[in-house]
Amino acid sequence: MKNEQNTTGGFAMLYTIRSGCMQAQISSLGAQLMHLTGKTEYLWQGDPAYWTDRAPTIFPYVARLTNGTYRYEGQTYHLPIHGFAPTAEFTAAQKTDDAVALQIETNPEFYAQYPFRFRYTICYRLEENTLHAEICVENRDEKRMYFALGGHPGINVPLEDGLRFEDYALDFGACAPQRVEFTPDCFVTGRRVYLKTANAPGQRSFLR
Repeated sequence: MKNEQNTTGGFAMLYTIRSGCMQAQISSLGAQLMHLTGKTEYLWQGDPAYWTDRAPTIFPYVARLTNGTYRYEGQTYHLPIHGFAPTAEFTAAQKTDDAVALQIETNPEFYAQYPFRFRYTICYRLEENTLHAEICVENRDEKRMYFALGGHPGINVPLEDGLRFEDYALDFGACAPQRVEFTPDCFVTGRRVYLKTANAPGQRSFLR
C-alpha cells in the first residue's frame, strides 16, 4: 500500500493484491484498477491523446444525462458522466494479501446529486490467474432506490507480438448478455439488444 498523486493534484492510496504470478494495484480514487500484471501488463496505461483512465468503476449512472441533469420527485439534480464514483475517494473496508474491498456511502456531497442513502462496495480478488470484481450496492433508505453501475476497463491489446486487436474476443460464458444501446454521443437510446454470440468479436466498432 502506498500513496500516488492523483489527477486533482492530491494523493490517493494504491493497494496491491497478489496471487501466484498475478498482481493487481487499485487506487482509492474511484476504486480504479490501475495495474493488472502477470507475464505482461494487461491494462491500458492511459494516454492523454486518447484516454487517460485505466478501468473506472461507474455508479450511480452509466453514460451521460441530457444536459447533465435529471428530475426526481419534482426536484432537478445534476450528475457528471458515469456518476460520481469515478472521482470519489474510497475507503478500504477490508484488505488481505489477495483481496481488497473499497467503499463509499452517502454523504452531503453525494446526496445533493443523488437523493438516496446507500453504501457501494467493490471487492477485487485475485484467484490464481483470474481477477474477480464483485460489487454490492446496499439501499440504506426506506424507499426504492434507482441506480445503474458498470465497469469501464481498458485492455492493453495486442498482448503478444504478431497479434492484432481483431484477434481478441470477449467471452461472457453461459449468460445471455444484452447491450444497452447508446448514441454516438453516449446517450441511452432506451433500447436493449441481445448479443448474437457469447464471444463478442474484437471489432473496434463494438469494443470502444
